[in-house]
Amino acid sequence: MADINTRFRGLLQRPYEPTFVPKNNGQLYYDVPDSYLTDHYRPFGAALQNRFGTNAQTRIPLPNITAPDLAYADVVGRRGGFSVFQPSHQRVAGQLIEEFLNQPNPDSLTAIAVFVRDRVNGPLFQYALSVALMHRTDTRDVEIPSFLELFPDRYIDPAVFPQLREEGTLVDQGDRRAIEIPMNFTASDRVDEQRLAYWR
Repeated sequence: MADINTRFRGLLQRPYEPTFVPKNNGQLYYDVPDSYLTDHYRPFGAALQNRFGTNAQTRIPLPNITAPDLAYADVVGRRGGFSVFQPSHQRVAGQLIEEFLNQPNPDSLTAIAVFVRDRVNGPLFQYALSVALMHRTDTRDVEIPSFLELFPDRYIDPAVFPQLREEGTLVDQGDRRAIEIPMNFTASDRVDEQRLAYWR
C-alpha cells in the first residue's frame, strides 16, 4: 500500500490525464473500478486495466462508492479556465473542498478524489484537493507540489512541450538530452528584472 504522501501527490499530477494512467513515471497505479470510469472509458474497463496496470510497482485499490452529485461543478468547463477570483468558480471550489473535507478518513478521501478527478476541471480539482489536504488533520503532512510542478505551462513557452514529450516518450531516461529553454521564453528582454530570472 502506498504511503499517504505518494497517494495524493499522484492524484495532483497531470490533471487532464485519466486517473487509470500510471503516475510517478509508471510506478503508481490506481486500481480504478469500472464504476469510477467516465462514460467514454467505461466500455473499455477491462482492457484499460490490462494495458496500464501490469507494470506498476505500487497499486492503490479503490472501493466502490456512491457517486457524488457533481452537477454544481458544470459551471467550470472540464477543459475551461478556472480562477479563484471569479465568484461562480469560488462557489464551485468551496463545494468541492467541502466534499473532500467531509470524508471520514484518507482512504475515503482518496476514493472520492479519484472519482471526481476525471469529471471536473483539472486546475479546480488540484486547487480543491490541495486546500482540503492542508486543512484536514489526517492529511496535513502531505507535500503539495509547487505551482511550477503543477502548472509548468504557465512558466515557460508551451511550444517547448512537444519537444519535451517527444524526448520523454521515445528516449530512455539515461539517454535523454536536455531541452534548452531560452531565457526569453520566460519573459521579455525589455524588462530589466529579466536579468535576475535565474534567481526567481
